[in-house]
Amino acid sequence: YNALTALVEKGLVQKLGTATRALWRAETPRKLIARAEETERTAEQVANQLLTLMQQTARQEFSVTEGTRALRNRLIDTINRTRPDATILMICGQWHRYFERVGEATHAEWEKIRLKKGIGFRIIGPRGLHADMKDDSFTRPLTTYRVLPGLEENLVNTVIYPNHLDFEIYGDPHLTFSISDSAIVTSQTKFFEALWKKCDPL
Repeated sequence: YNALTALVEKGLVQKLGTATRALWRAETPRKLIARAEETERTAEQVANQLLTLMQQTARQEFSVTEGTRALRNRLIDTINRTRPDATILMICGQWHRYFERVGEATHAEWEKIRLKKGIGFRIIGPRGLHADMKDDSFTRPLTTYRVLPGLEENLVNTVIYPNHLDFEIYGDPHLTFSISDSAIVTSQTKFFEALWKKCDPL
């Protein structure tokens, strides 16, 4: 009787008869199939609702990298993860300190990977770096420079990748604050494009 009660609760057996005489009958396979299909439809609806909620929630991650060695490792890792044919945008505050801290070997490796993947680079720099950017523009493929009037050299580079935003702070020690958030990346990209229109070509 305990087994029959459990089977009734699971919908596998139907209880018949009167109050004084109990009878049981197995459910038809068609009814079992119908219940299984109803359960599947319910599960699909719940899954679709969960997917909708996931799409509405913006994913955001934040990380901090400290030190010169960590900077070099991060640069190579980031360019390796950047999709081919993408474009990297940068508001350049530090030029000489970048090359001092990254070093020629790491920079050469970064450039090699970037060019192999066909990744473009657009850089906005201050007036004080005009000569450096001008010289660099002749030897650096897939790179475009512009000068923003009034922008002075500072201790921060803002680098906008397709999926995240980096603030590179050239203090002591070196710090990189990275934010992965599609809404923030889109916002900063629009900000960059607005500045780009106000810049002077080299």
